[in-house]
Amino acid sequence: KLVSCYGKITTTQPSYASMFHGCTIMTSCDVSEWDVSLVTNFGTAYHDGMFGYCPALVSINTANWIFNSSSSITFSSVFYGDSNLTTIGDTSGWNTSKFTTLLYTFRDCVKLLSLNTSAWNLSSVTNLYYTFNGCTVLGILDVSSWNVSSISFNSVFSGCSALTTVGDTSGWNTTKFTTINSLFSHCTVLSSVDVSGWDVSNITDFGTNYDSGAFGYCPALTSLDCSAWTFSSTSNISFAGVFSSDSNLTTIGDTSDWNTTKFTTMDSTFYQCAKLT
Repeated sequence: KLVSCYGKITTTQPSYASMFHGCTIMTSCDVSEWDVSLVTNFGTAYHDGMFGYCPALVSINTANWIFNSSSSITFSSVFYGDSNLTTIGDTSGWNTSKFTTLLYTFRDCVKLLSLNTSAWNLSSVTNLYYTFNGCTVLGILDVSSWNVSSISFNSVFSGCSALTTVGDTSGWNTTKFTTINSLFSHCTVLSSVDVSGWDVSNITDFGTNYDSGAFGYCPALTSLDCSAWTFSSTSNISFAGVFSSDSNLTTIGDTSDWNTTKFTTMDSTFYQCAKLT
């Protein structure tokens, strides 16, 4: 029944996991002056995020948060299910260099209007599973400077149906990626993604069925340059639904040199690609 919280917190407590989790009618929480520099655990899984499942929260100002720069930090599900949250303040100054997981962090924040991720350092992150999934009004995410080395990259932007741009992703270091299942699926107004420089040699899961392809159900996409993609020759690869229902896609580049010897499924890969010439 907690309605609001306020005050200044300075603590040596390393864990804030589940702190306000499930406070379903809490409408506000003033965290603008909180010292979180010693906190290493804001949430570790889908069910224990600090502010997870607080659907009455409208805004939180985390702009002044300074994160620990020497210890690993888990930041999973922190705002998961906060269906009325519109802003968390300017996050461009966040030092995320020690973040190890952003699992479910903003999942189903269906009213989150903007988020500045342009300066985020994700070099230590190994799990971005469902990070922005279901953020249906989020229009722009600049991820062009992300120095990603994540292993699990499933469904990161899936269901972001208002997302128009993610910036230049051609320089992403994707060498350690093992899965991009549903990565941009159902991003219905996303018109371009530069994948020309991606190293996909360790990816074994591009999609497991018609609805989980990496670029499935992106009807605004007109072209993708996958011509330089080199696939694993030692591990089985699932390639289902990758471009499924991309009704305006005209080309994916020259695929004549693709080594598909380890592909195990291509179910619905080009399903309803009506303009693929």
